[in-house]
Amino acid sequence: MKKYLNITKNAIVLFIVLGMFSCEKIVPAGVNFTEVTASGYESDGAQTVQIDFTRAVESEITIEVAFTGTADYYAGSTLITVPAGEITANVNFELIDNGTYEPGVTKTVIIDLIGITGPGVDDAGFGTYTTYTYNVDEDDMKIDLEWTASEGLSSDHDLDLYLHNNIVETQSSTSGSNNPETVILRGSATDQTYYTVSHYFGSIFSSTVQVNYTITLNFPDGSTQSHSDTFTSLDQSDRTLWSISKSGVNYTAMQDPFGVNGRVEGTLIIKDSK
Repeated sequence: MKKYLNITKNAIVLFIVLGMFSCEKIVPAGVNFTEVTASGYESDGAQTVQIDFTRAVESEITIEVAFTGTADYYAGSTLITVPAGEITANVNFELIDNGTYEPGVTKTVIIDLIGITGPGVDDAGFGTYTTYTYNVDEDDMKIDLEWTASEGLSSDHDLDLYLHNNIVETQSSTSGSNNPETVILRGSATDQTYYTVSHYFGSIFSSTVQVNYTITLNFPDGSTQSHSDTFTSLDQSDRTLWSISKSGVNYTAMQDPFGVNGRVEGTLIIKDSK
């Protein structure tokens, strides 16, 4: 009888132990952003954000994300399908260089993990890091030209932006009688040296005139560099006021790179008086 009781006792213990293992709860795979914040510039273009799982998912899931924020961007897909066995997934978006100069303003792209569906929905759950923020800073440069001329209203002073690399190519320009004249050198522009060129247009009856001007360079961080001078001009002519060497988001400027009243070779454009 004693032997029988011992066998029964052992069987009960074994049953309890096996039951504990068979009833152990499987912890869902934790779904988190790899990083919660990053930063860049408007010209950085396409971006990829990674989502990590604490372990591979056993069945396919679909993660739903939501895009918000103040930056200009193209949102990627808001439904991310993750096959069984995967341990990462990607969310995509693309920044837009809007050509608007906004120094000192940091804009954002915010991505939130908001839902999980699919066959493996019970095998995955959100972890701690479910919000990702991308901070976007200004990388454009703005050039302003204010002017007055001895001919008064019969004259016009335009501002163009050129590059000089054995050829002359207009990158951006203003025209008409705006004052000040403004051009934008975008952060997405090719890294090389650009030239700010002022074009003066007077009456066909005019002789040499004095054009008083102030040109201001506005850098991405909000700092400025400017100078005022007198442009001695014939009825239609131009002058190269600054060279601007661009390297990424860094800009280096040189005043009058071809001397006073000098100009980059080939930039003279003859237009009808306005």
